[in-house]
Amino acid sequence: MAPKGGQPFWVKLTVNLAQDDEAAAEFRIVISDISARKAAAAEREAALKLLQNIARRVPGVVYQYLLRSDGSSCFPFASEAIRDIYRVSPAAVREDASKVFTVLHPDDHDAVVAAIQTSARELKPWQQEYRVKFADGTVRWLFGNALPERAPDGGTLWHGFITDVTESRQLKDALKESELRYRTVADYTADWEYWSMLDGTLRYVSPSCEAISGYTPEEFYADPLLLRQMVHPDDLALFDEHVHGLSVQGVTEPIDYRIRTKSGEERWIAHVCRPVFDPEGKALGHRASNRDDTHNKELQEQIRQLAFIDPLTALPNRRLLLDRLEQALAANQRSEGFGALIYLDLDNFKPLNDEHGHGAGDLLLVEVARRLKACVRAVDTVSRIGGDEFVVLLGELAADQAQAAEQANKLAQKICVSLAEPYLLPVSNNAEAIKHHCSASIGVVLIEPQHKSVEGLLKWADAAMYLAKEEGRNRVNFMVERRAEQRP
Repeated sequence: MAPKGGQPFWVKLTVNLAQDDEAAAEFRIVISDISARKAAAAEREAALKLLQNIARRVPGVVYQYLLRSDGSSCFPFASEAIRDIYRVSPAAVREDASKVFTVLHPDDHDAVVAAIQTSARELKPWQQEYRVKFADGTVRWLFGNALPERAPDGGTLWHGFITDVTESRQLKDALKESELRYRTVADYTADWEYWSMLDGTLRYVSPSCEAISGYTPEEFYADPLLLRQMVHPDDLALFDEHVHGLSVQGVTEPIDYRIRTKSGEERWIAHVCRPVFDPEGKALGHRASNRDDTHNKELQEQIRQLAFIDPLTALPNRRLLLDRLEQALAANQRSEGFGALIYLDLDNFKPLNDEHGHGAGDLLLVEVARRLKACVRAVDTVSRIGGDEFVVLLGELAADQAQAAEQANKLAQKICVSLAEPYLLPVSNNAEAIKHHCSASIGVVLIEPQHKSVEGLLKWADAAMYLAKEEGRNRVNFMVERRAEQRP
């Protein structure tokens, strides 16, 4: 209906039939303007459609759930996703929510109802993970989250959402099963096992960590950075590179590093990492096995000592000397600098052994080693190559040949004087120390940039030493003048 020249409006037409005493019929017509009510209804319908359109784009069900004061319930609003979640339409639960509760898993039904009632009573958020089970046997995991408010009639109205979390729950269960199997083995191994997540938090630390590190699993859980803080500063770069490579590239090569235990002891750790993935191949972190490798490292060091170190004097032996001499020759060729080789043999050594036994001779050799090391610089190498023969390798001498020769000769003379001092040898705890006089015959050769033969240099220095013996012993013979073809 529209007035002349005006806008259309809604009206309600009511016709009443009345009858007077004389049975005369009368019609009464009432016209009511309901435009405002119709407009409000249209606005509500448009708002509902808009809300449905927005909610349709949100994962899961967006809903309002009303628990009435009489105990009945309904969903005044539910997005279309409720069809996928509960297999019901929004209209089917708008007045009665019972169809939703009928599909709750029997094992979870009471817990869901109890949680809703607690939320209604305390007006606290409702958050719950639970299952639904349909007539065809399908079981799905759901997660609900909603905020309650008191309704005007005394009931409770929730605003929230429900999502299907079946896949993530299955991944969680798979992870839990994997963790259980891992713990079953790791709890009883002597190795220190741990499981680190991508964010650095520790999911598991085996009890063996305390026997190796001195720290309890609880201390590691409380401070995930504790392991890194224990790593020896010299090995920290290797440790960080390994962990970073594992997280980025899945690198699993084993490494060895040192830690400082809770008691301050230094220990070697053999560390092996294995990346951990979920069933979909997504990285979850890594599991690591730490074995106390200190004993093996000590054995390796002992083997190295036997291979390269003289067991009596703890000086480098001939093998290690040759290796360092090779390095010195290469360095000299690069820098065109000079070095020197001092070859010495003790004088009057055999009579000591003959009169007082090899124990006294060993004491003398140890004292000679001490005096030699006291005479040279930190960059020099003192070695015992056998019997009473010692070799000193001098490196980093002056770039000028004459100055380098002067430095080498000066140091050789210092050694000669030091070794000629009397020796007091405590051969027995119950006897006075033996006083013995011993000197050294010393041969010196200059290592020049063109020298290439290690064995040749040793022979040349040995020849220089024998010349010193022939000339009367307790002296230094510096071999400088050699024909070019005779040079090593």
